Amino acid sequence: MRVFLLTRRTATSHTRSRAPPIDWSCAVQIRSAAAEYRLGELLTPTDPLSIDPLATVTHVVRASGAARVGPVVALGIAAAFAAMIAFATGSPWAWLSPAALLLVACWWLWAARIEITITNHTLRVTAPAYRRSISRTSLTGVSVARDDGMNPSILNWPVVPLRSGDTTLIRVNMGGTAAVTCHTSEGSDVQVVVNDIETATRIAGILGTPVQGA
Repeated sequence: MRVFLLTRRTATSHTRSRAPPIDWSCAVQIRSAAAEYRLGELLTPTDPLSIDPLATVTHVVRASGAARVGPVVALGIAAAFAAMIAFATGSPWAWLSPAALLLVACWWLWAARIEITITNHTLRVTAPAYRRSISRTSLTGVSVARDDGMNPSILNWPVVPLRSGDTTLIRVNMGGTAAVTCHTSEGSDVQVVVNDIETATRIAGILGTPVQGA
């Protein structure tokens, strides 16, 4: 396996290749024949899979701001009312409800996340109670647009199915200002809301498909 020296400024291969140096924003550890990158480690939307066909690129989205605090406050208020009812009834079983609500609040605050993983062959999107792998050969395009980070439903769950004509769109959202929509030949598209338009554009660039509507 070739070992590359990667620094915050440049990454220079100690081989005789005359390929231009590749810029990275921080050091990347190569553990085996495959390299694993975080999206934030890439200065440009250059596809690292063209450098190492076994590489993977991952990006994690967590709820922030009102999208993170709002549900926790709502769950806390519900847990307080449930605790009052449990105290009034005196039943030990009644305390299961406020305990469960507090556990869900803690999960949302520290564990809930969306993860986008891109390999040379697949795009994988993982979210609470949702997981889908899409073959990159089935991608017909990627659109990038600004987003308000809201879901068109009363129950603001991170995964919402939407219908538009003959196409089904799975919207994966935990708050953000931009969305990446992956269009597939299967007629079932996936839209992921990320923190900003720059992140959305870089994800589309790594997928190597046309970026539209930025």
